[in-house]
Amino acid sequence: MGTHAPRIGELADLFVRELVAAAAPKHPHFVIRTKARADRQVRDRLLAYGFKPLSLRFLPGYLFVRFHSSQRLQIGVIAGVHSIVGFAAQPSAVDEEELEALMRVSETRLPVGPAPYPAVGRPCQLIAGPLEGIRGVLMGVREKPMVVISLSLLQRSIAVEVDGEWVGPFRPARMSAIR
Repeated sequence: MGTHAPRIGELADLFVRELVAAAAPKHPHFVIRTKARADRQVRDRLLAYGFKPLSLRFLPGYLFVRFHSSQRLQIGVIAGVHSIVGFAAQPSAVDEEELEALMRVSETRLPVGPAPYPAVGRPCQLIAGPLEGIRGVLMGVREKPMVVISLSLLQRSIAVEVDGEWVGPFRPARMSAIR
């Protein structure tokens, strides 16, 4: 008896809310540093608040969350949160291209390990394989080449073992002629 069919006005309100949410500009991802062994607790609390935290298997202790910078106080008081990464008491947004590359690496089962930051080597772009289109730095070609991908905000890098045929030279987009 507690359920009722939605009225036309309720459906219209829901439709408008969905349109507004879809039209709203996306907030950038920020990095939340968690206390030791509190990743899951913080992730669950963020989910309960309606956020969609991302975690990367090779960056334990960090969660990536889209939010408006004005929500930093709401997030900062969650039990298990150590800090929100930023400068001058303001959260700093993650470079979306770098985060996308790391998320794609995390979705693969390619061998990954830590790498020095900043990476030293030859700029490259992956031209085939599961990481096609990702840019990185080619480090020492042993049996399998290692491509280093960095997250500049955290000054961290990872080395991903890839097939040699997947690696091509880095070719930046052509700049339009200045007139």
